[in-house]
Amino acid sequence: MAEKDFKVKNGLFVTDSANVNDLNVRGTAAVTGAITATGGVVGNVTGQVSDISNHNTGDLTEGSNLYYTTVRGDSDTTALVDSAYITLRTPEYVRLTGAQTLTDKTLVDPIIDSTQMYGMQYGGISFNVDGQLGDSLQAVLNFTSKDNGDDAVLSLGVKDQFNHAIGVTGTAASNDMVIGFEGANTELKIKSGVGKAPFNLSGGTDLLVMDTGGKISITNSSEAVSKTNAAVTIVGGLGVDKNIRGQDIIAAGNVTATGTLFGTLSAASLSARSTSDLSEGTNLYYTDARVDAYINASILTTDVSEGTNLYYTTARADSDAKNAISVNDGGGDGSLSYNVTTGVISYQGPSAAEVRAHFTGGTGVTITNGSIAIGQDVSPSASVTFGTLAVSNDATISGDLTVGGDYILNETTDLRVTNALIKLADSNNSDTVDIGVVGRYRDSAGAPDIRRAGFFRDATNGEWYTFTNLIQDNLDSSPAAQVININDPSFELGTWNFGKLRGSYLGFDSDFRVFSTDYTVYSSDFTAVSAGRYAIDTSGGVVTVTLPANPTTGDYVRLIDVGNWTGNSVILNRNGETIEGYSENFELDLGQSIIELIHINNNWQLYSSIGQRGQKGDKGDSADVATFASQAQSIAFAVALG
Repeated sequence: MAEKDFKVKNGLFVTDSANVNDLNVRGTAAVTGAITATGGVVGNVTGQVSDISNHNTGDLTEGSNLYYTTVRGDSDTTALVDSAYITLRTPEYVRLTGAQTLTDKTLVDPIIDSTQMYGMQYGGISFNVDGQLGDSLQAVLNFTSKDNGDDAVLSLGVKDQFNHAIGVTGTAASNDMVIGFEGANTELKIKSGVGKAPFNLSGGTDLLVMDTGGKISITNSSEAVSKTNAAVTIVGGLGVDKNIRGQDIIAAGNVTATGTLFGTLSAASLSARSTSDLSEGTNLYYTDARVDAYINASILTTDVSEGTNLYYTTARADSDAKNAISVNDGGGDGSLSYNVTTGVISYQGPSAAEVRAHFTGGTGVTITNGSIAIGQDVSPSASVTFGTLAVSNDATISGDLTVGGDYILNETTDLRVTNALIKLADSNNSDTVDIGVVGRYRDSAGAPDIRRAGFFRDATNGEWYTFTNLIQDNLDSSPAAQVININDPSFELGTWNFGKLRGSYLGFDSDFRVFSTDYTVYSSDFTAVSAGRYAIDTSGGVVTVTLPANPTTGDYVRLIDVGNWTGNSVILNRNGETIEGYSENFELDLGQSIIELIHINNNWQLYSSIGQRGQKGDKGDSADVATFASQAQSIAFAVALG
């Protein structure tokens, strides 16, 4: 007897031994004897397993006996290596008692059992060695980075708080001394009275404070009676961009103001001054010129001889006016000149060459000897190419309009075609793309998914489809997809409304009293449609039938064997639905069978019209084996039964 797959909906009782290649149990299997598995046992086993020699610790979940890990080993080692352990292991590096003098000594990274304690190979702290900063009597602390490209940083920190650093940049181009703060709201303070043993940096008296905004405050209560006892003494002078405000400004030298000096001067401050230091007000100063002017005002020019004040004459006025005028030619196009003898100002305009020099060509535009040209001929008979063309009014094209990219119409504009026929895929020389009309919509306002509906011919099977509800985003990609995905779960066949329908058709719906009895022979994989009738020949190999997507109650598919399914099976691809309540594909291997699948209550129900005798079930015995002399006879018999 040939091996068969079988399914049990309720219970299975085996009184003797059984050999099973693969056993999947959805519920609980109770076995009183032993289970011998040549493969693996998947799932929870509550009984005693006699032998697990083919497994290792990698197959077992960790219990109370913990597995070894590097992290656990490091943690245990750290817990064991405490201060007492280090004290015992490092006497050659650390003196525990007595005062030590570190002169010409270098503190390096101690090595314990061939491993450096701090993991540092470079840098370190040295006293009067690496840098040769002092002589043998000086105590000089030196900290050096490992190379000249790295900063040397001394970090000061408190556990679980922010760190601050003092360091030197390691580049020759920017060799700066830097005091750095980790926090953005950190103030720089210099204090006195912080105490000792222990230090209290939070107390004491602020001497200098630089806040987070860069403002510096210096605490000094004494009066600055001289420059040497002031809070801030600057030898080289002080320059500021903003105002200087203070209670008193005392200058040992001069106070020079390029602007206006405001305030009230005391009488004592005026004792060393004279009228020469004051600007003239309403009380005019005495001058010889003013006396002369007063006398001359009371005497006519005709009464006195001409002195240094010359009489007015036209010649003198003309001469003075001509000499008072001057012209400055600042350059540029043309020229400007002045004749002091004649008093004439002459202007010469720019030449043609000067005017042309101010014009230059741009993108696609050239200027040669005053002639402006673009990169192509734009005459009425020329062929013109543009990257982007915007036309605000009507455009009339007498010849062909060839569009290499997308042809997009404004959504408020109608597309009107006077031709009687619209030709699609005119350059399609092979049957590789779907042909049709596709529209887009959303099932509600603001819905996220763009859905498609349309009418097209499928290039894979040559059949025409009317569809709706399709979600296929690559139809908007660049380049856009040229194939409609009929296998997408969202693909739904559309509803047709006709007055009259003529011709032959496959299947039926609620509007027809009689349906076609034609069968289509398939010998390779295909997707079935509702009400389809298919004669399947498996003599060349297994055939997979994909059931219709998104079926509704009453949809059906009928299949007939015309190639002996016993040799090569037919696989039913459930396409997201259940078959007989199972979320699995079905295999049909009964020869000379007619199988009908009807979608009822969201499930494909399977019925056999004829075929091999099988086990009795809810529907009783199946029919006897039917043998046909030819493919045509089997189809005719099935049609007669249908």
